[in-house]
Amino acid sequence: MTAKEKAKELMNKFVALTDPHHTKQCALICVEEILSHVPYHNNDQALWIINEQTADYWLQVKTEIEKL
Repeated sequence: MTAKEKAKELMNKFVALTDPHHTKQCALICVEEILSHVPYHNNDQALWIINEQTADYWLQVKTEIEKL
């Protein structure tokens, strides 16, 4: 799933629960929580690369949410 698709999916999960402004804020809070649990470095190089890619993906999702 692309970052743009994930952003829309997260927004849609909250749209029925709150108004549009709060929908965006809820989606951004979710992404921030995810990012806070993705380690950016580790002694294991392969794990670090995977986590860096994961962090990059979620940062892109955050950017797409902000655009909506």
